[in-house]
Amino acid sequence: MSDANWAYGTILNNGVNDIAEISNITAPVPTADTMDVTTHDSVGGYKEFLVGLKDGGELTLEGNFYPGDAGQIGLVDDFNASQLRSYTLTFPAAMGSTMTFDGYVIRAPEIAAPVDGAVSFKATIKVSGAVAVNVTASNNITVLTGTEETLAAALDFIPNFLAGTYEYGVDGLDTASTYILLTATFAAGVGTVTALGVSQNILTTVESGAIAIGAANTLTDVVISIKETNKVATVYTIHVTRP
Repeated sequence: MSDANWAYGTILNNGVNDIAEISNITAPVPTADTMDVTTHDSVGGYKEFLVGLKDGGELTLEGNFYPGDAGQIGLVDDFNASQLRSYTLTFPAAMGSTMTFDGYVIRAPEIAAPVDGAVSFKATIKVSGAVAVNVTASNNITVLTGTEETLAAALDFIPNFLAGTYEYGVDGLDTASTYILLTATFAAGVGTVTALGVSQNILTTVESGAIAIGAANTLTDVVISIKETNKVATVYTIHVTRP
């Protein structure tokens, strides 16, 4: 099933107002200058390059012209004043993502009035500096417990488990234990546990199946991933030492 999202509901804010009646937005595409450093020693006759300064790119927008909108009026005012603004491009809520940058209006709204269409506008904003893409993370695990195979003893996480700590060690297992069991509590999403190349799904508050660990005197990385729709996975790594 595709993870594509409907673009409807995307918002552009200039730090003061949302800009109304936008029908299309093309987000900025950062690029970098390159420097040709090819020499007679370049392998295989291929050119070689170094990366130089980066350019944050441009955002273009178009929509229905509405002279009563403070956001559209602001585009004209900012162009005339050469005003630097902090812009936020907010994608539909289901995506949990925004793009932020500072920029100048370098192309004032171009108004078009076709005889067979709506009065429209186009404008361009030049990014000054970097573009930040902000993505919402999936929920943390709030409680994590575990037991080992042979002694059914509780696993001792080092440090003690905290929702915002994402890496742990576990030692002191019985040498005869070939697997561990984990129980995670999380608010939403799909949980996955992976170790030694084998994965299994887990449900909140439900004990996992056997999670195989390596032979005696080895360390096994057990990775727990919590993934909500349209969010970045939250990942925990547990380094399990089998003595």
